Amino acid sequence: MRRIIIVVVIVILSFIIWKLASFKMFDVESVSLSKIPVKGKNYVIEINYVSAGATTEDVIQVRRLYENGEFDVV
Repeated sequence: MRRIIIVVVIVILSFIIWKLASFKMFDVESVSLSKIPVKGKNYVIEINYVSAGATTEDVIQVRRLYENGEFDVV
């Protein structure tokens, strides 16, 4: 009986820790404003409007978007 109680407590604590670790207060919304192809390069310049919620201000983000899906924030 004691073993079952310990297992149940561990499962409940694991669930609580997982919920706290994956908590998101505000959704980040990203809107693509423009994509500009760069001649002779394997990437596109992408301009995004990012609204991040009440704790940070909205920003314009400029990224290099490569053909394989990876990106660098410029």
